[in-house]
Amino acid sequence: MPTTSDNPNTQRWHAWLNRHAADRTRIGPMTMLRSIVASVDRERAHAGVTRTAYVAAALLAMESLTPGERQRFLQRYAELVGA
Repeated sequence: MPTTSDNPNTQRWHAWLNRHAADRTRIGPMTMLRSIVASVDRERAHAGVTRTAYVAAALLAMESLTPGERQRFLQRYAELVGA
């Protein structure tokens, strides 16, 4: 994978990616996780609660969904974040 950016962080990311080709199957989930954490931090700050309280409320809300609804929610979220 060619590195075309002058940004040292991007170059470091591409170097890591090239060294760990076997890990590529985990990059999608890691990207999704990073976007979820960013969303949680943004939303919990807006709500004025701790990250723990926000995540706990989200997990409780997920438990109220049927398995089909939960799967559709996760698929839609993956589409939105491009994972």
